[in-house]
Amino acid sequence: MLNAATAPATATGIRLRPAPACEPPYDDERTDSRTYLASGTTPLLTHPLLPCFTVQPYRPPISSTWQPSRPRPARVELGSFGRRSTPSCDLPEPGPHGRRLAQALLEMIAGVRPLGQLVPWLHESLYFELAGRYSKIRIANRQAEAAGMQHLGRYAAPQPRVTRVHTCQPADGVAEISAVAAEQGRAYAVALRLEGLDGGWRCTSFTVV
Repeated sequence: MLNAATAPATATGIRLRPAPACEPPYDDERTDSRTYLASGTTPLLTHPLLPCFTVQPYRPPISSTWQPSRPRPARVELGSFGRRSTPSCDLPEPGPHGRRLAQALLEMIAGVRPLGQLVPWLHESLYFELAGRYSKIRIANRQAEAAGMQHLGRYAAPQPRVTRVHTCQPADGVAEISAVAAEQGRAYAVALRLEGLDGGWRCTSFTVV
C-alpha cells in the first residue's frame, strides 16, 4: 500500500501566465478614473484619481478677440540723435535775438559775464572755441576790473554797448548778424551766424574786430 509520501509525483505541464501590469499608463493612453489589476477583478484604488493624474485631451484656452492696444514704438532714423534743423517760420525774429546775444558775448569777453550763461544759445563747437580763445583775455579783464574797483571804489572799465544791428537771412533757418559796438570812443565790428536748431536760434560762428 502506497502512502502519500511514497506515491509517485505526477508530472504537470508548464503553463505561461501573463505578468500583471505594474507600470503606469503613458500620457497618450486613455485611462479610467480607477486603476485595476490585470485580471480586472480587484480594484487597486477605491477612489477616483485626482484631476492632475487623469489624462484629459488638450483643449487650447479660449482667447478673446479683443486685445488691449499697445503703442507702437517710434521708428528711429539714422542720424536722428543729433540736432535737428528748424525752419525760419518756426523761429522768432533773428534781429532782437542777435542784438542780445552780441551784447552778452561782448560782456563775456570783458569778464563781467560767465561763458556758462550762454550755453543754451551757442553751438557746442563754438562754446569750446570761445572757451579756449578768450580764457586768458577774460582773466586779464577781470583782474583789471578788480584793480580799478579797489583804486576808484567803483566800476572802472565801461562795458561795450551794441549800437547798430543789421540782419540778413541767406537761407531758410539761417541768419547772419552784423553789429557795431562802442566803448569809450572805440568802435567794434561784431559778426554772428545763427542757425535754427532744435526749435531755437543757435550761434555757430562769432567774430569781433
